[in-house]
Amino acid sequence: MSETEAMTSPFAYQGASPLFVVSDLTIATTFYCGVLGFEKKWSWGDPVVRVGIGPKDMAVGNPFEIHLIDDPTIGPSGTSFVFFHVVGVEALYRRCQTHGADIYLELGDRPWGLKDFRIADPFGNRMGFGETI
Repeated sequence: MSETEAMTSPFAYQGASPLFVVSDLTIATTFYCGVLGFEKKWSWGDPVVRVGIGPKDMAVGNPFEIHLIDDPTIGPSGTSFVFFHVVGVEALYRRCQTHGADIYLELGDRPWGLKDFRIADPFGNRMGFGETI
């Protein structure tokens, strides 16, 4: 393919799979499934070194899936940040409160047009959740 063809050929992003490095997959899976309401979609390795989780209503291979990985060669645990656009941010916030999530930015209306909040997982990975207001 020529450089001109490469510059003009159509392409489309089809999703993203954020990767969170953790030091204990059991604790991580319990947190993401219990606090955030995700479910385990798959696991890989013997012993298991990677777990895929996602919303309960989405199938394996859906463009929205989080990968939890216990592999320090990728980087230290607790260094990731991902922001999720959601519907029902107040309900998710209440769920996080009820399940004892580490909420480090309380739910609020932001001047950039979002109602959002932020939490950290047990390893220090951080997530924001917001809804357009």
